[in-house]
Amino acid sequence: MAYKLIDGDYVVPQGEKTPTECDYIDELVQNAQVVLTAKRRKFYPNKNFGSHIYSTHGEPIEAYLELAARQAVDTVDGVYIKSVSYSDNKATIVLTANDTERTVIISNESNI
Repeated sequence: MAYKLIDGDYVVPQGEKTPTECDYIDELVQNAQVVLTAKRRKFYPNKNFGSHIYSTHGEPIEAYLELAARQAVDTVDGVYIKSVSYSDNKATIVLTANDTERTVIISNESNI
């Protein structure tokens, strides 16, 4: 089991010393979110890790974002992109992890 992350920080309950562990579905979604938010070609040990979401340009933007998201989560077993929408400089990605639907929001004011 992996430790739960929120905004890049481990979740440690007040008064505890050990971070909270994720269940299996949350771990899959967390792994997908890490891959989706990492910029592809910027992670030195593996240049294919991450996504091209931040470098997506052109119209229709949602189609390009969906393509970049599908490419990124291709290596995460059991996670599939269901839909992608874009508004207010935020990409909302609905994904399924072992038949459980979750939403990931990626915001970047200057790059998307």
